[in-house]
Amino acid sequence: MEILAFIAAIVAAFANWSLWRDQSNQFTIDQRAWISPNNFGPASDSSANQPIAVKVELTNSGKTPGFVDRVDFSISSSIPPFTNKNWFFSHTLPAGVIPPNSALPLIMVEPAPIGDVAFKQLETGQLKHTFKVLVRYHDIFGNQRKTTFHFGFSGPIEDEKRLFFPEDPTTME
Repeated sequence: MEILAFIAAIVAAFANWSLWRDQSNQFTIDQRAWISPNNFGPASDSSANQPIAVKVELTNSGKTPGFVDRVDFSISSSIPPFTNKNWFFSHTLPAGVIPPNSALPLIMVEPAPIGDVAFKQLETGQLKHTFKVLVRYHDIFGNQRKTTFHFGFSGPIEDEKRLFFPEDPTTME
């Protein structure tokens, strides 16, 4: 009888520990920072012989601050059939803190001005620019997180309808 009571106590202790662990994990998930991209668009008017600048906001929809460690982005240009995987520029942006329900605006700038021919191709949809972004951040619980996304445009950058989100988001590490 004592052995059965001892086994029952062990089973009950394990069940309680398991429930506590699951609740603790759910609390962490519920309270953590959730960083995602929002509000893509031109950072300035585009024209030939000027670098192209695109803005995006990193939004924290979580309940605690997100501490952005680094933001890496790459830019690619391609012409039809738009299968170019050659990323010709990579850059790291400064980090910051994003409070709950707040946003951190970022501006990504192509390093060199776009020439007359390339600008005309971009405006007519014969050329497309794709931005690939990796955000590394941590939450108040010390857990490392990352968000990867990419977007692009073809046609006049001021035309919101020219914004696209590729179906095959190539990951960055």
